Amino acid sequence: MPQLNIFVLFVTFLLVFNNQAYTANAFRSQDMRHLAKPSEAPSPPVWPEQFTAVLLQNRKNAYSLTELWYDFKGGRNMNLIQSQLDLKGTLFDLELDNKTSYYYNKEAGTCRTIEFPVGILRPEWLAGARYLGQQVIHNISTYGFTKADGFITYYSEVAPPHRPVQWRFFDGAIFDVLIWKDGNIMPEESWQIPGFCFSKLGRQYQGADSVPTLNSYLRQLQLDTANKGIASGRA
Repeated sequence: MPQLNIFVLFVTFLLVFNNQAYTANAFRSQDMRHLAKPSEAPSPPVWPEQFTAVLLQNRKNAYSLTELWYDFKGGRNMNLIQSQLDLKGTLFDLELDNKTSYYYNKEAGTCRTIEFPVGILRPEWLAGARYLGQQVIHNISTYGFTKADGFITYYSEVAPPHRPVQWRFFDGAIFDVLIWKDGNIMPEESWQIPGFCFSKLGRQYQGADSVPTLNSYLRQLQLDTANKGIASGRA
């Protein structure tokens, strides 16, 4: 598993400290100042076909670090979710474009396989999102977009290369983007599914279908919009 560097841990501490001040009215906080709307709305961001990102997840004051490895060319998408203080170990959420997902914990030797009606997100999955105008988040000027009746609100840099800054979901979950690297791909051996996922000796991972991972949020977005043909991959 790729190692998180000292910079990531330092920024994580700052964001955790800052997020403690969030309330149910966070969208009105000073950290999300509204700026004037431009005369012409920008186009929704399009993801590169391969990238890696490190995100701080805050869901109901439960924190975790998520490493996102997106490989549209390879038809795969991986989340590595590290719990705070490593109390629950690292959960691997591997999503394949054949509509199969694997949830596993290498330390515990647990695994669960789930079939879904959709594949991984397409790079242009934000097509059709409604523009919200400019806002300042963590002292960064951003463009805001929302999709699927507020299921996700997506903020990206105003300045090129328009990297994502923060994602907010309908239930209050917040993902702050700490690192974003276009074209970066995880080593091939790290994509390998552990053997215990295919062995009767492997223990069943309980509750994987309801784990609030980044993939699970985006997968639900696909399911909600798949009939429109604008979110899912080769569905």
